Amino acid sequence: MTRVVYAEEAWTAAGRPLFGAGYPEALNALNVPTFGYALYAAARRKPRRAALATAVSMALKFWFVGALVRWYDDERVDASERADA
Repeated sequence: MTRVVYAEEAWTAAGRPLFGAGYPEALNALNVPTFGYALYAAARRKPRRAALATAVSMALKFWFVGALVRWYDDERVDASERADA
């Protein structure tokens, strides 16, 4: 989780949006209505739909933060290589 926080901080410090049409921002953007539907389904007492929407929401979030961490790790390696050169 620490790497996720560092990655999100570096992502936004680089001027990149957290929501958008590109990858991985689209994953985060898709997560908003998916999570909203999960809440709606739970309020309407539709447990299967709520569980499915929650699972999809979590998958989208993990995919998004995983992409950020991979980007962050690549940026750190690139910066280290530039410093060594």
